[in-house]
Amino acid sequence: MQWFSVSRHRGTSSVVGFYTLTPESLAITLRGPRFGLVWRLPLAVHVTRRGHTRVVPIVDVTRAIQILLALVTLVAATRSAAKPPNRIPKKERSA
Repeated sequence: MQWFSVSRHRGTSSVVGFYTLTPESLAITLRGPRFGLVWRLPLAVHVTRRGHTRVVPIVDVTRAIQILLALVTLVAATRSAAKPPNRIPKKERSA
């Protein structure tokens, strides 16, 4: 049994006016003995008219923001782990 796979899928075509629209997505699949997880990411829409096909990419802004936040968190965690703790010297008592 394959526990991890990445594949592209085309959805069902829809006819709108003179255009045929076909969505395309990327599927990331995890399979276990008692569970399964599929995460689909939109990639593009194939627009066909009169036999000519044009691919219109889908820009997923939410995914870009999530990746940016993950990278910022990783950099901040790495910098804080590498920096020695800031120790304040104790004041000496005057006798």
